Amino acid sequence: MRKFHIIVNGVSYEVEVEEIKDNVATPKIQTPPIAVKSAPARPSAKSMAVQAAKVESPMPGIVLKVFVKEGQEVKEGEVLLILEAMKLENEIYAPVDGIVTGVHVTEGASVANNELLISLE
Repeated sequence: MRKFHIIVNGVSYEVEVEEIKDNVATPKIQTPPIAVKSAPARPSAKSMAVQAAKVESPMPGIVLKVFVKEGQEVKEGEVLLILEAMKLENEIYAPVDGIVTGVHVTEGASVANNELLISLE
């Protein structure tokens, strides 16, 4: 058994490969070495909060209910608002802990895909 590290979609995996010897001649193929990039560093919780400061609409829809107001402290996973899309009510959650610095929509408003809904700090 030989161990190798491979990276798939930025995620590093350790794999074991068993060499099979069955007395069958196998053609040798010369291939150039493949450059392997290391997996991107995982951001810290603090840097994730900075990156995730904007909550955008994942789809077009109508804002049914807004549960937060400016200045309110929210926890990761807390429901910020309800967005109706395709006759379904979708809960929009806080991606990180933070403080609401802006509510950019009102109840009953139509929103487009990727439209800014809530700002967090």
